[in-house]
Amino acid sequence: MYRIQRVGILSAAKIYALLVGGFMAVVGAFALIGAGIAALMGEPETAITMAAFGIFAPLLYGVIGFVIGALQVWIYNVVAGIVGGLEIELTAVPVDELG
Repeated sequence: MYRIQRVGILSAAKIYALLVGGFMAVVGAFALIGAGIAALMGEPETAITMAAFGIFAPLLYGVIGFVIGALQVWIYNVVAGIVGGLEIELTAVPVDELG
């Protein structure tokens, strides 16, 4: 057994920001499609709102994800310092078997 006693705050925060921002990019793509449909239906206010959401949501959620991810990892590091961290079991797998 191995223990994860500390996680790099910056590296984990970057990954979390990309995951959350990437998910919102997918949601934002649907919002942009909706904006196009709303524009075709003669609803300019709705189209503008949906387009703004589609463009700014991934950026905003990425920034928020970075901050929240950094905070969560910092809390994990503090708690792991007290209780010892997560226990994991690692198994060596030859590179040929990975695909």
